[in-house]
Amino acid sequence: MDPLTPEQELFAIRCMETYATIASETRGGIGPADPIHSGLLLYLLRGNKPFEKPPPKSYSRPAYELAEGKRCLVGLYQRMFGLEKGDLPTIYIDQCGDWEWHDVDKFIIKHTISGDLYKFEEATAKEIVSSWTYLTKVSDEQKIKDAQLSIVSDRKEGMLRGFLQRIDGEAPRKE
Repeated sequence: MDPLTPEQELFAIRCMETYATIASETRGGIGPADPIHSGLLLYLLRGNKPFEKPPPKSYSRPAYELAEGKRCLVGLYQRMFGLEKGDLPTIYIDQCGDWEWHDVDKFIIKHTISGDLYKFEEATAKEIVSSWTYLTKVSDEQKIKDAQLSIVSDRKEGMLRGFLQRIDGEAPRKE
């Protein structure tokens, strides 16, 4: 192996500095073996920029492909037992539970740590308990559209709740 050029040395040092800063902020520091096993450090050394918020995980490793918006095959599992009527199941993607349903009818889930939205390609996603399926990040434009619809829906629901309470003779409740 040839020695690194001065530019490559500087690049590697900057990557390590970025990695150490992020590890310090998110985990309180790094141990001696951490860089060897770090998905983040390898991602940085490949010339990528870190995300503002941690990406989803796939079997305890960062799923950078998902965060970058690539179409990925994932293992889907939904915990269906112990649900009350109307509750949504707890959802796991590649054994990671940092997910929740965002819109069951559109098959959109939310990564709770980053806030990013992802869509299942299979229309059966809400009915299956365990399966392999494709997941794709929802574009920012779609996220904005969904957020606007959600705000309108929340306002309508709040207005309707207040109207029904007035009809029943109750004072509207603030939530």
